[in-house]
Amino acid sequence: MEDRKCVVCGEMFTPKSHVQIVCSEACRRQRKLETKRAWAKRQPKREGMRKACAICGKEFSTTHPAQKTCSEECRKKLASIRKMKANKKLKAKLVKETGTRASVCQLCGRTFEYTPSRTGFVPKTCSKECAIALSKKTNRENFEKRITSLEAVASWADITFYPGCRSQYDSSYCPFM
Repeated sequence: MEDRKCVVCGEMFTPKSHVQIVCSEACRRQRKLETKRAWAKRQPKREGMRKACAICGKEFSTTHPAQKTCSEECRKKLASIRKMKANKKLKAKLVKETGTRASVCQLCGRTFEYTPSRTGFVPKTCSKECAIALSKKTNRENFEKRITSLEAVASWADITFYPGCRSQYDSSYCPFM
């Protein structure tokens, strides 16, 4: 191939392909920058719009519809919040900063913090162990209520009730006697 003149610096060079118009990587970057600036000048000016900053709430003017913050400082805060949301380990820290709520455990009485859910669910216990123990306690209480009500019905109907049986039997028919 024959030598060409670089369109950026004017130096002569031997091109590696028939489309190459610049002599070096530095000239390529310079050419790209010039092309970008020339394109930006040809574009029509956008109208400015007023927006509220996503971090501080201050009103600001912008020409770019995707801009969410008023300053570099607020932009960095928004970026760090987005990173925290993406990172599961830091998500708990973010939730604490944005506000957790407190409740009292129904089993042990200890005050604990929880993260509000979208459905409005409020936990009754402070830990999984307390939740299991509360479930067992509730099941036991419900069983005792059923036994008491069945015994009352059995005495009223003159039927003997046996807790081992799944239903009420007359004493002559109970398989456990």
